[in-house]
Amino acid sequence: MRAQINLLAILLVLSVIIISITSIFVFSSISKVDQSISEIESTQLSKNIQSKINQLQSRPVGTKETTTIKLPKGTSNICFTQKENYDSLAFPELDIQVGLRTDKNTFLLPQIYPPQDIKGFAISENPSCFSTTNQLLDISFENTNNGVLIESQTNQLPKKCITLSEQNPDKIEIVFIGSGYDNLDELSIDATSYINEIFKNVEPFKSQSDLFNFYLVPDKADCKVGSIIECDNNQLVELASQCPNDYILLLSNRNQILNAFVPVRSSAIGNIIKVNTADNPLVIAHEMGHSLANLADEYVDDSYYSLPNFHIEDRPNCDAYPCSDLGSEQCIKGCSLSTHYRGTQNSLMNNYYKEDGTEFGPINENAINKNLEEYR
Repeated sequence: MRAQINLLAILLVLSVIIISITSIFVFSSISKVDQSISEIESTQLSKNIQSKINQLQSRPVGTKETTTIKLPKGTSNICFTQKENYDSLAFPELDIQVGLRTDKNTFLLPQIYPPQDIKGFAISENPSCFSTTNQLLDISFENTNNGVLIESQTNQLPKKCITLSEQNPDKIEIVFIGSGYDNLDELSIDATSYINEIFKNVEPFKSQSDLFNFYLVPDKADCKVGSIIECDNNQLVELASQCPNDYILLLSNRNQILNAFVPVRSSAIGNIIKVNTADNPLVIAHEMGHSLANLADEYVDDSYYSLPNFHIEDRPNCDAYPCSDLGSEQCIKGCSLSTHYRGTQNSLMNNYYKEDGTEFGPINENAINKNLEEYR
């Protein structure tokens, strides 16, 4: 009897093993079939697009058609590229593929299937990437003098780096990142406003505005707002890395009325500037003075600046009495610390809310200009 039980147990174990092996084999076979089907779909997709382009090319210029395409399983984006004027900053995840397969111009993301080479198309942006969440994508084809234009307005994949103003790629690169914005348009409006109001209107930035390039990252930063703006600086650096960047301007979108009751302080540490958008726009100039030229606050805050890392010799706008290093006829007590002196009664580095505080003044402008000269 015991021998029969042992035999039965062995048979059960063997059955489980056989079923498991069979299941693995069946699952593997199904996966391979799915993969083969998707690869066929990928190849057929490029053939269908090429066929549509060929059809449009045989018709009068201006002919336009829209068709629905289906992306292969596991992919959510299709990107069309051209060798000329390719923007390598637009989609960093695409760059590796483009660099490795210079003979191809059509890519599926995530990278699962081989890229394809499609002839005769034109694109309004290079690269042009379109996205979908359900594999289906409406694409328009329009025959033009420069080729068949491929577009998908409702499914345009957002760029990872947006150029707001670029005059010379070897100059000072400033990238804007938003936090608390509902949409990209609001962030873009604020960033453009700061460029026009500060960098093109306040000296010494105004007279040297050709030294600045401005970019915008559409991805949001995850920041918290208390008495100050708190962000993960590593995240800001990672987001900014999608664009050229010497200085990072984090714009924290804040309601003006709320800020009147609970004011939030803007700040600058190193090349990272965090700005409360409910503050006076001149705060951008003030914080740039800190980051660009290491200018000190010219108001007094003994409790904050009594920390051991504040050294007067590192600050070009603070001095000991009688201000011999400032080259100023004035020597006014109070420059971050009550024991230090400044050369201006008021300036952008003091109280920019007052009428006489809307300019940097000669001492601060000279310090900023010395740093700007490095980019000439």
